[in-house]
Amino acid sequence: MKPTLKQLEYFLAIIKYGSIRRAANALGISQPTLSAQLAKLEQIFKLNLFERVRSGTILSPSGQHLLPYVQIMVEDMNNLMDAVEIAISGSKGVYRLGVTSTLGSYLLAYLLPEIHQQYHHLKFIVREDAPNILVEGLTEGRHDLLLIPLPLNNDSFHIETLIREELFIVMANDHPLATKSSITTDDLVGEKVVNMEDNHLYSKQIDELCNRFGLAPLKDYQGTSLDALRAMVSTGVGIAFFPSLYVHSEIRAESNLHVMKIKGESIYRMHAIAWRHSSPARIFFREFSVVFKELIKEKLGDVVEVM
Repeated sequence: MKPTLKQLEYFLAIIKYGSIRRAANALGISQPTLSAQLAKLEQIFKLNLFERVRSGTILSPSGQHLLPYVQIMVEDMNNLMDAVEIAISGSKGVYRLGVTSTLGSYLLAYLLPEIHQQYHHLKFIVREDAPNILVEGLTEGRHDLLLIPLPLNNDSFHIETLIREELFIVMANDHPLATKSSITTDDLVGEKVVNMEDNHLYSKQIDELCNRFGLAPLKDYQGTSLDALRAMVSTGVGIAFFPSLYVHSEIRAESNLHVMKIKGESIYRMHAIAWRHSSPARIFFREFSVVFKELIKEKLGDVVEVM
């Protein structure tokens, strides 16, 4: 006699919620029903899978040994059903796309309408978050795809380098440097820089640039978004680095901001599209990444470099 997929899913649910009662509530079934299914599973395996403690239920040594095998079986079955859906619908479907806040809106606004025209039945649920949370979400199956800055090191992901995006220095129009036709690294020494909060990957890159060019980061003036940085720069708090997609999308010629490059310096960041190697949609994602690059080149080829 072999266990059913439902019994294996119940096993994982008890681990997740820490007790049969809480797992039953989450699953929407009665506690006796869940207990009976667990008893059947333990009878099939001829093992005690859990130990009952005052706080709930914990895995027995035997249960701990079987856990990775159960996880693989349940994930494989879920992948199989996803693959069936893809085989039926082709490019139709809903995919969960994770993006960073410093990229998502400024790239996808130009691309998603065109994608909708070409792939009418293809839909994306877009969620912005910090890179470490996005990576965790892709690993655990909460996302299907990521648009994420590099470097990204994860052996379970396929990582397709997407674009190289230049960084510009932005300042208020009345800033002394705004009167210069060009600026060098010597001009920047000691200049005050506003940056994102420390939990952003972009913040770490700007800190590295501050060290490189002798700039003075203002730790008491940190923004939660690029829009917040722009607001602070416009009031003369300091200068800031902005990526080219944001400059192209949000900083107009008639604004009170001045955009400049550092003479003789190439400053950029890299972005990739990533998905799990095990994803049942991996073949479609590979094809779609080519379409994505072609659209970026068509719509934003003068703003970013497609890799």
